[in-house]
Amino acid sequence: MPANTHFTFDLLMPLHNVLHSEFYKNQNARWDNFHTYIEIREQSNLSQLEGKLSAFIKKYRGDDKAINAKSELQFQPLLDIHYSPNLQNQDTHRTKIYFFVTVAIFILIIAWINYINLATARAMERAREVGVKKALGVLRTQLISQFIFESVLMNFISVLLSVAIAWLTLPLLNSIVGQSFRFDFSQSQFWILIGVLFFVGSIAAGFYPAFVLSSFKTTEVIKGKMVKSTSGFSLRNGLVVFQFASSLILIIGTFVVYHQVTFMQSQEKSFNTKQVLIIKGPEVAERTDLDKRMITLKNELLQISSIEKVATSFNVPARDPSISTGIRKLGQQLEENRVGNIYWVDTDFMDLYQIPLLTGRFWDEQVISDLKKVIVNEEAVKVFQLGNEKEVLNEKIVMLGDTFAILGVVKNHHWQSLKKMYEPMIFRAEPVSASNISIQLNGNTQEAIAQIKKSYLNSFPGETFSYYFMDDSYNKQYESEQQFGKLFGAFSILVILIGCLGLWGLASFATLHRLKEISIRKVLGASVRSILILLSSQFLKPLLIGSLIAIPLAWWELSQWLNGFPYRIHFSIEHFVVPLLLLLVIALLTISFQTTKAATSNPVDSLKNE
Repeated sequence: MPANTHFTFDLLMPLHNVLHSEFYKNQNARWDNFHTYIEIREQSNLSQLEGKLSAFIKKYRGDDKAINAKSELQFQPLLDIHYSPNLQNQDTHRTKIYFFVTVAIFILIIAWINYINLATARAMERAREVGVKKALGVLRTQLISQFIFESVLMNFISVLLSVAIAWLTLPLLNSIVGQSFRFDFSQSQFWILIGVLFFVGSIAAGFYPAFVLSSFKTTEVIKGKMVKSTSGFSLRNGLVVFQFASSLILIIGTFVVYHQVTFMQSQEKSFNTKQVLIIKGPEVAERTDLDKRMITLKNELLQISSIEKVATSFNVPARDPSISTGIRKLGQQLEENRVGNIYWVDTDFMDLYQIPLLTGRFWDEQVISDLKKVIVNEEAVKVFQLGNEKEVLNEKIVMLGDTFAILGVVKNHHWQSLKKMYEPMIFRAEPVSASNISIQLNGNTQEAIAQIKKSYLNSFPGETFSYYFMDDSYNKQYESEQQFGKLFGAFSILVILIGCLGLWGLASFATLHRLKEISIRKVLGASVRSILILLSSQFLKPLLIGSLIAIPLAWWELSQWLNGFPYRIHFSIEHFVVPLLLLLVIALLTISFQTTKAATSNPVDSLKNE
């Protein structure tokens, strides 16, 4: 199979026999954990076919009154799976791709703006060249062609360098996003995209400088005179405003993403994850005496000095629940069912994970009747209307075709990340589970793992010993946000660096045009400090305008992003002031070289030709 396929497997087996097993014959549970691939006829109308799905579901599933829910089937073209692998979040991946494509386009535009600013900043240096050529009879169209050609050459060199740099830094990008991207130079789309960007960049970045440089009047430039813009807000300043706004949006975004991820990771989970080692249970062992062998292994592990506690469960935190099904309070009608999550755990699970008990008690393995009772969380009490702390212990719930008494209530805890709201949780006890082994360590980790591996493989020869730490697994749930933040930060740094080049060009342009004015001020007694303030203050206007544009846009965009989290930070003044001050400092440092050079220059050098 191709490396980038969504459909990977080690072994293929007929599904028919699986569906006829006792496990899947349970009509009280919803077995919807399958993807069905359908090949439709070429002449079929997909919208009409989707319109028939509701009748199809009703024919074979009924109204789903047992869970008080509505079943839906969705079609997805096979090629769309690459962009939307999860039908519940169809737009998530595609939106992220569009976002980063948009940022990349903005970076290209900022780079083109830099070329325009730097080219026009050098206009004074090339003015005499233009004047001499015009005096010798060179037409304006020829001058425009020359400057456009220079832009084409510069863009061509840039394309070669960019492809080389992208190819060299691709491993770094792969390490950040956890993917294995690669360049396929044989694809025509790649070269078409490069060609389009090269053509657009050459024309967009070269036209304005060519127009400006070729418009100089021969007599004025030969005499050393330059025509100054009478507009207080020139196109050049407008381009710098765009750069400031783009940079500020990305800096604010990086700041907010970092705070949101830090907020989620720092919130109390209400259960223990420190020094908890998870071992995947045996997968190929004989099932006949599996429970007995698991209990033996559990007792052996408890004899290891660096192991404090051991528990087994069908599933563990940071993973999906064992099953979601319809649940209701005893005495309610079937239509009053609500969906709840069921978790099968052994009697030591709650103690190992230190899940706080609010009322009632945990299971006692010596009391056989306890295994027929369940423990619920606060959200389950609320959703299933089980009453207050005293009343809940006298209630019973109906699920999976059976009735269960409630033994205790635990505090709401984030079984999965803070990207999900609290959900009704029902814990069922079993003597042992062969799916996952949770181990609380209290000593030398590497030594303990070696001893655990030895005991595990002695109990289950031929199995693969696989383990991970709970805190790593839990934090991995925020991996996509962390990757998003890293890319956001990388884009911000890149935009700031490119923006600094453009700002340097503008500072060069401004100081060159005001050099004689500065010299006259110095002759009249102006201090270096006052000149520095004069030159730097002109850049505050585009920065202020850029911030007025960037802050509302950043607030709106990031509000949309934060709305996807049930637990999120709230905007504060620091989310906007700190990035603005940071950008201001970077801008002032960037222009300080040019302004200091102009402020400390000898006025005689500028005025001797007057």
